[in-house]
Amino acid sequence: MLRFTAAGKRQSLTKEEERRLGDGLRKALITGKPDPSRESCPNREILRDLAFHKQIGNPEAFERITAHMADCPACVRDALAYAEEYKENRKRRRAAHLRIALVIAVVLSAALWAVWRLLP
Repeated sequence: MLRFTAAGKRQSLTKEEERRLGDGLRKALITGKPDPSRESCPNREILRDLAFHKQIGNPEAFERITAHMADCPACVRDALAYAEEYKENRKRRRAAHLRIALVIAVVLSAALWAVWRLLP
């Protein structure tokens, strides 16, 4: 993310500044107009699908849901929680893929070494 110095030069935000900006935006979204009855809220499964980067129907449905989320802190909270769940799932999948790649590399290395040793 970019920021500007007093002289007008572009400069990237530090990780800490990015975190503070994100926290501030989250707080602003979450503390908006509450709807305790949640009568007009979309199904939580739809919010989860949205956070998990799945298609949720046609473009009109997407627009309707995202417009609703702009005015509903409860839906934003739910979507943020699902986004965190998505991040954790991605981390676990990446770690599993890395372990599989490591096992494959070890097996191939052992096989190549065995072939090399057995050749005259």
